[in-house]
Amino acid sequence: MSGTSSAAASIESPRHKEIVIRYKRNKAVPEAWRKLRPSELVQKLNEALASTEDTLIMAAKFKAARINSRGSIIAHTETAAQAETLRRHKEDWKGFVATEADVMLPVYPVIVHGIPIKSVDPGNKTAFIEQLRIENRQVMSHDMVVDCR
Repeated sequence: MSGTSSAAASIESPRHKEIVIRYKRNKAVPEAWRKLRPSELVQKLNEALASTEDTLIMAAKFKAARINSRGSIIAHTETAAQAETLRRHKEDWKGFVATEADVMLPVYPVIVHGIPIKSVDPGNKTAFIEQLRIENRQVMSHDMVVDCR
């Protein structure tokens, strides 16, 4: 089996294909959008992608979409690569969905081991987050620590 890639690397989770679109200030989508059938919602989202001039974005296609209970649009692309392209180029297409639309970037929880508990001041999360950034800047690249508990 030489020349084949790892099975783990090729497994795509449905979450990898997911794009979450929220309105700014966490407003729910307008009532007119809530009345759309899923197929109509997919059509509107694909029309937004087709409205751009970027061929990478135009090549991406949504295949399913729904509005969740919080009022966010949960849409699924055909492939994880398409979802990643849309996340990276969100500024180029989100305005065609709605002027107040924002594409949310996925966040992943991380458990930190090996930090002495006495070195963490629960009342000063900002200092702890900054310490994590400084100590891990070589491995964190552009990722950010957004919360700690």
